[in-house]
Amino acid sequence: GTVEGNTRVVIYTRPQCRYCVKAKELFQSAGLTYREMVLDVDCTKEEMEEAVGHVCKTVPQIFLDGQHIGGHDEFVAHWRSISFAAALE
Repeated sequence: GTVEGNTRVVIYTRPQCRYCVKAKELFQSAGLTYREMVLDVDCTKEEMEEAVGHVCKTVPQIFLDGQHIGGHDEFVAHWRSISFAAALE
């Protein structure tokens, strides 16, 4: 499931990842679209790590406007601190 449209938000995920699902649900509840990159389907782990800039042990890995926000917890903190939805307007 890639949601086409707004590619300002990119989420690297893998199947059966509950934190990936939670992050996507947060975007969907706010009416925001995103581009989903599924590991081993849309990209390799190495390609994700190249985008992030370091080794990643977890997914999701979330980007806004090409800037790495982090994983689920960092994303939630970012969402709360700056009103992520407002940043996309």
